[in-house]
Amino acid sequence: MRLFKPPTSEQRERWERLKKRDKRSFILRVGGCQWGGFMFVVMTAQSLLRKPPFPRQFIDYLFEILLGLAIWPVAGYFFGLCMWTFYSKRFSDD
Repeated sequence: MRLFKPPTSEQRERWERLKKRDKRSFILRVGGCQWGGFMFVVMTAQSLLRKPPFPRQFIDYLFEILLGLAIWPVAGYFFGLCMWTFYSKRFSDD
């Protein structure tokens, strides 16, 4: 049972253009910058805006931001790697 419809010619052309740029470029751009950056902004904002159960100092906010800067780009890298693998299999001629 196939979960997805076969890719259209437009989708194949787009994938070929992305593939020509390089795997590392795709992973860093799509995973690290786009997804990782988006998640950093959303999760950091959510974390900073919620009401804490205790008084917070400036260092607490700084720690949360630095922790997010360490976590989300790395998570984004793995997301980009998974997307590259998914697209490679989806658009393979097999």
